[in-house]
Amino acid sequence: MPDTQCKPPVAYSRNELILAALLYAIAAYLVWSVLEHWLRIDIWGNYDNRNYHPDMIAYGMKRLAAGDWPSWNPHQSAGLPFFAALQGMVLYPPTWLAMVFSGDTAHVVSKFLHLFVSGFSLYFYLRVLKLQPLASFLGGLFFMTGNFYLVFTVFEAGAYPLATVGFLLAAVEKILQTSSRAQDAVANRWSLVFLATMVLQVFAGYIQTVVYIGYFLCLYIPFRLGQCYLDKREFGFVVTVFTRFAVMAVLAVLLCAVQLLPTLEMSSNSSTHNLVEGMDLAYVNVPIIPSPTVAETLNDPVVPMTQSYRDALFWCLVAAGLLFSAAHRPLAAFYFLATLLFVTMARGPEAWLFKFYFYYVPTGSWFRWPEKFLLLSNLTVSVLVGVGLHHCQRFIARRDWRLAGYGFWGYCFAVFAIAFLARYTTAGAQITYPNWHWKPFGKDYSAYQPSRAWYGLQHMVQHPAQFKMHLQEPYTEAQAVLAFLRRETQQERTLALLQIDLNFMPDLPIKWAMREGLYSIEDYEPLNTARFVEFGQAMGLNPFYHKSIPRNRKLLSLFGARWILVSQNWLNENPGQTLKKFKRVYRDEHYQVFELPTVIPRSFVASAVRSLPEQEILPYLSQRHFDPQVQVVLDEAAVVGAYPESGSLTAATIVEYQPERVVIELPEVTEGGVLVLTDSFDSNWRVTVDGEPADLLAANHLFRAVEVSAGSRRVEFDYYPLTVYIGAAVSLATAALIALFGFATRRRETLSR
Repeated sequence: MPDTQCKPPVAYSRNELILAALLYAIAAYLVWSVLEHWLRIDIWGNYDNRNYHPDMIAYGMKRLAAGDWPSWNPHQSAGLPFFAALQGMVLYPPTWLAMVFSGDTAHVVSKFLHLFVSGFSLYFYLRVLKLQPLASFLGGLFFMTGNFYLVFTVFEAGAYPLATVGFLLAAVEKILQTSSRAQDAVANRWSLVFLATMVLQVFAGYIQTVVYIGYFLCLYIPFRLGQCYLDKREFGFVVTVFTRFAVMAVLAVLLCAVQLLPTLEMSSNSSTHNLVEGMDLAYVNVPIIPSPTVAETLNDPVVPMTQSYRDALFWCLVAAGLLFSAAHRPLAAFYFLATLLFVTMARGPEAWLFKFYFYYVPTGSWFRWPEKFLLLSNLTVSVLVGVGLHHCQRFIARRDWRLAGYGFWGYCFAVFAIAFLARYTTAGAQITYPNWHWKPFGKDYSAYQPSRAWYGLQHMVQHPAQFKMHLQEPYTEAQAVLAFLRRETQQERTLALLQIDLNFMPDLPIKWAMREGLYSIEDYEPLNTARFVEFGQAMGLNPFYHKSIPRNRKLLSLFGARWILVSQNWLNENPGQTLKKFKRVYRDEHYQVFELPTVIPRSFVASAVRSLPEQEILPYLSQRHFDPQVQVVLDEAAVVGAYPESGSLTAATIVEYQPERVVIELPEVTEGGVLVLTDSFDSNWRVTVDGEPADLLAANHLFRAVEVSAGSRRVEFDYYPLTVYIGAAVSLATAALIALFGFATRRRETLSR
């Protein structure tokens, strides 16, 4: 029987992996401590950390802990899908910590775990490539602390999927090292590792990063298969293994169907981040990015060290190891070329490669941040470091220069530590917070001074990283006004005007209503529906940053809005905008609340209906003669009955309001009409009138409605996300088939012995 192995299996012990995992955990803890407690860099200073992820995580896990499936979020944007939005990360295991701890604490601990896993996973991959332990360990450290990767892990969550990429690459190598038979037990086990890692990466919530990883695998796997063919000249082996990877790609998509199908549906209804049609860059009003030179790109986010004379010898050693090694020369050349490719793509629209990718590669037009290609550059550079140092050490070992070996590794780790501290010390010294009105979390944000290094070291030892918010409720100044809103509000909505800066502590997170269990209008959600975006634009609402009072007050009233919440910071920054037309009902040092003069009930029955073509509804709602207290506008294609064009609104009573279920008791009406619930229309909602199914309508372009007849008493809205159910069935069926195949293969092996 021919030997169809690409490479012989590499030997490493379980104890070695346990020790490496322990060392990476310590290293991740030290990195965190240095950043937060020595250099005083605000780990929570990133916009998404303050505003987005913790509240998403807390909401989803709170619902799960209560025994509910979090399919819908009723608190913002008049309601929108929650599970389909991906970044709630409901199915991602690290997120489940929020069922035990607060969402903030779980979010911080998750970041630490991803730092640890990123280093260890790359270490494991480099050991599978038969690199020396110390070279592999330093390569993993480079990846874990790579400038761009560290930023996107600690300050955001965009690099979460990339933390486990080492396991993916190790699984590829293990599969290439085994027999070409489809029933091979070792290959099947590593195929399961590959599948499980891909599924977890999708569940991590950043599909953009997963697609980048997919692009990288589309380069790496054919390259390694080509190497195997040149080594063994076994075409059948190459075809079999390629088929295995193709089948795994299909299985990964099927296993993730429970998440991908609802996300694809939500995306197809979005006008901003649409997987089908691409991304509307004009709407978000953010240019792609300025195109840096290759030298500028390499100098800052790709190479995890400062570029100075101190580092020259280190990089010369890495280059020498790469140039004068034969065993890994093709692999080193692949990673070097991949680095150049990703750095070029990260330069953005001035690079023809990026233009080709953006306009012609599937999903290319969905991403507005090409610099995320630098995440992959951090990976490729780290592998090159490991390979180069491995061969330098081999050169020293062949000559039995023991002292030189000790000095070599001492120098490598010392220059890495010095470069790391130098880079982030510089960053820490540049951080200033001149406009803050209080000390958030009780922290001192004075810049780190290199001359006080000994004091800084003492501070780090005395105040180790605790992985939690310094106050359980960081927005202490807002507690009084939030208590007022909770006391005075039933289901009415609030429009918040807040000062939310990308660099500083916001007045409240943009998902403040979700955090507080209240209902607001504005919100940032990348996959927000086209209906909401169009309605907001017609109203003059910026749904991202709570910037201005909507120009069209009639459209604002259609939300069932009662309050305008205004921070003093917003008033200071917007002196030209006046709120004198509104009645002020609350004021303290930090916040004011104004009551809108016209409040439309959250649910009502309208006897007057105007039918228009769908494309004419929003322009009509913006006209002066439209009266929101008299008339409702429906798509003429959906209206069944005949209604007068003038009449009145009669409030209906909401007797049960749950995220996925709303029950309304109708007032006594002598004639038919249209019941409107001022929550977002979504085709997955089902409606019954007195227990009988009815057609769900879109009223006033955005809201839920149903026709009711005289004598109708009860309307029930229930959310049935069909794509979630179909996706769950596909995922479970795929998992069952994989388990059945594994059982059959194991039984066949047992019988053959």
